[in-house]
Amino acid sequence: MAATAEAGMLILTHFSSRYPDVGLLAEQARARSGGASVMAANDLDRVPFPKRQRWL
Repeated sequence: MAATAEAGMLILTHFSSRYPDVGLLAEQARARSGGASVMAANDLDRVPFPKRQRWL
């Protein structure tokens, strides 16, 4: 979906506890993200977003 939407960033969240290393999931997402930055977020991580631009 990130590739189709031409997203700049993809943030992965809500991982099952059966995955001890989510780095592998992030690598798989990077391979299919269409160039988007991929982040595997941890609980309580804060991710800054740029201010929304107004449409004219």
